[in-house]
Amino acid sequence: MVGLLRKFVMKIWDGVPKPHAHKSTPLSEFFTVEVVVLSSYEEKEVKFKEETTPLPSEVKWHSGSF
Repeated sequence: MVGLLRKFVMKIWDGVPKPHAHKSTPLSEFFTVEVVVLSSYEEKEVKFKEETTPLPSEVKWHSGSF
């Protein structure tokens, strides 16, 4: 599953327009991509909310620009 997700992410990254200087820059130079498995919202709503509450604070933005 992770391999399939990695392929999709790389396909998206490859399709992102980039300045010439970054045409071959790997995604990992700008982002750390992590896969998080969550409980089903429909089956375990309380647990899902507990798991997703800390997620926004874990998002880190790259301060540089192209």
